[in-house]
Amino acid sequence: MLVLGLLVVLALRLPWVGHLLVWDEAMNLCSVRALLAGGQDDFSNWVWRHPPLFCVLMLLVKPMQGGFAERVELITIGLALLNAGLLFAINRKVFGVRVALWSVFFLGVMPGSIFFDVWIKRDILVVTFGLLAMLLMLHKHLPYAAFCLGLALLTKETAVFYVMACGLLWLWGAGGRPTWKGAAVLVVVPLLTCGWWYGWLSRAQHVEFALSRQTGFNSSWTFYGARALHDLGWPGVILAVAGAAVLGVGLLRHSRSGEDAALSRGAYAWPVWLLAPSLVLLSLLPSKVPWVVVVLFPAWATLQSVGVARLLNPTRGGAGQRRVMGAAALLLAGGLVWQVAGRDYEVTLKRAAEGQWRGAGYSREIAETMNRLVKDDERVLMTSFHYWTQLMPGHACAVFAYYFTRDAAVLLRSHERGFEALREDVDAYELEWALLSPEPGDKEREVFGGFIDQLGLAPVKMEKAYLFRTSALDRKGP
Repeated sequence: MLVLGLLVVLALRLPWVGHLLVWDEAMNLCSVRALLAGGQDDFSNWVWRHPPLFCVLMLLVKPMQGGFAERVELITIGLALLNAGLLFAINRKVFGVRVALWSVFFLGVMPGSIFFDVWIKRDILVVTFGLLAMLLMLHKHLPYAAFCLGLALLTKETAVFYVMACGLLWLWGAGGRPTWKGAAVLVVVPLLTCGWWYGWLSRAQHVEFALSRQTGFNSSWTFYGARALHDLGWPGVILAVAGAAVLGVGLLRHSRSGEDAALSRGAYAWPVWLLAPSLVLLSLLPSKVPWVVVVLFPAWATLQSVGVARLLNPTRGGAGQRRVMGAAALLLAGGLVWQVAGRDYEVTLKRAAEGQWRGAGYSREIAETMNRLVKDDERVLMTSFHYWTQLMPGHACAVFAYYFTRDAAVLLRSHERGFEALREDVDAYELEWALLSPEPGDKEREVFGGFIDQLGLAPVKMEKAYLFRTSALDRKGP
C-alpha cells in the first residue's frame, strides 16, 4: 500500500515536468548559471536572496546544458517522494499504519501539493529537513533533530515554521522529558549550523517583503483560509476539519485518562503544532504569497488521514460492515484521484497566480519568436518588458533569459527609453535586431511609430513586444 501511494505521488507529478516557468523559478535557474559562470548581471545576486542549500543541489545537474529546468523538476519530484516516506514514518509512529498510509495518499492527491511539488523553489527541501527533524525528535535523537533544523534554515527562511513546531513538540515532551540541556541543544546546534548565513550573508530581503504593504502581494488576513480551498479542495477541507475534531477529542480523552503526555499533548498534536502558529503568523503579515504554505501540506494531509481513519474504521462491526467500509475507502480514493488526474498545469497556474501566468506566457512567446528568427552571431537591442511592473526599468526578464537559447549579443536598455535614443543605439552598435516593449500609450506610439513610420520597418508583432529587423538601415554611427 505504501508503494502504491508513492506511485500515486509520482504519476500525478511527472506529467508536469517541463511546465511554464514563473519568475522565481526562472530566476533560480538563471542565478545558478550566473554563479557557475562567474557572471555579474541581474541574476548573479539572486543566489544570495535566500539561503543557498537548494542552489548547491541544483549545481549537481549540469546547469549549463539544455533541459536544466526539467532535471531540477525531477529532483523536486524525488524530494516529494522522500517527503511522503518521511511523513509515513512519522505518522506510523504516532498514529499507526492506517493513518500513515492514508497520509501518504492524501499528500499525493492534494491539488496544492501536486502543483507546487514541480516548482523550482526551495520550500520542497525545507519540508524534507523539517520532517526529518520531527522524526528524529520522536525517536529522541535531539542533537540530530536540531542539526536537521539548521539544514532546513539553510534552505529557506520558511523553515521557521518547523522550528516552532519542533519547539512545541519538545516542550510537550514528544522528544523526551524537557530539560535545560535539551533546550541548549535545540538552540546551539541550529545556530552553529546556519548562524554564519544569517549573521553575515543574509540580506533580509524576505523580511522587508513580508512586512511591506507595497509589494503587490498584499491581501487580507483571510487570504490563507481561502487558499486552503484551492490547495486542498472541498473534500480535503472537510476531511481536515473532521481530523482536527478527532484530534481535539482524542487529546481531551488522553489528558483525562492520565496517559503519557508525549502522546496526548505532544506527538499526537504535531500537525496542529505545525499549522496553527504558522497560519496565525502568516495571516498577520501584510504580504501574502500562495506558495509559502507548501511547507504545511504534510500537516494538512495528516489531519485528513486522521479524519478518514476514524470515519472508515474497519475494526468496528462485523465482516459485512468492514466490507462496506472498505468499498467506501476505495470509492473515496478513486474519486480523489479522478478529481486531480489529467489537470492542465497552466489552467492551475492561472488560478493560483494569474499575473505570474500572464507575464511568464508573454516572455516565453517572445523568447520562442527570437529563437526562431535570430541567429547565434547576431546583435540585438532589447528593452526591459513593461508588463513586469514590480521591476526597475532596465532589469532583464528571467523567464525570457531562460527560454532564449540563441548565443546572440544583447544590449539591454530600459523600456522607458525614447525612440531617438534607441535609434542611436542601433546605429552606434550596428545592431541587427531591436526587441522593444514600451509602456502602452504615448511611449508605445512614439517608439513603435518611429521604427515603423520614420525608419520604414515592418514589425514582428507579439502580445507585449515588437521585433524589428534593423540590419538594413543606413548606419550613421562609427
